Amino acid sequence: GLIQVFQPEVSGMGAAIFNRKLLLGNLSYIQPFSDQLLWGLSTIQQFGTDGAKKHEGTYIASFAAPLSVDKTISVGFNVKFFMADSPVLPEMKSNGLGIDMAFLYHIPLAFRYGKQINLGLMAEDLDTRLNEKIGSKSKIPTRIRGGFSYEFTEDLVAAFEMDSFNDPSTTTTKRTIPHVGIEGW
Repeated sequence: GLIQVFQPEVSGMGAAIFNRKLLLGNLSYIQPFSDQLLWGLSTIQQFGTDGAKKHEGTYIASFAAPLSVDKTISVGFNVKFFMADSPVLPEMKSNGLGIDMAFLYHIPLAFRYGKQINLGLMAEDLDTRLNEKIGSKSKIPTRIRGGFSYEFTEDLVAAFEMDSFNDPSTTTTKRTIPHVGIEGW
């Protein structure tokens, strides 16, 4: 979706969640190179305020480009660096590198039937591995997300997405979760 940005943008968010046991924040910057190429830098930070005093950080470099001149189909890549640390639990120290890839396809519609339909597909953590200080290595499970949105007008959109991942470290290893929403301006 980055290819839809036409000017530099900065966004940020901060939250204290789980009864202030976890502080969460993110900061992102997106910069178009031209009408045909964009890049972005993001960071997501989590700080545990309970006994473990852990810190997790993710640093992301994103690139996006259309595969057609009219931008009906585009591709994007993320390269991510992960790190985790805890002064109380040094065995929690780890780092890793990961890659995501996504495609977006726009189908313009005749005005009578709405503005357009958007189809998206994303594969997160294609080959993401964490190297832990204690010497072990673990792989973050790949997550596949696909969905579509229907733009009724310039200021009204409905969306549906399916999120599927297989995590052997949880009790239910394979999960598929639907997401639906509507947005208006």
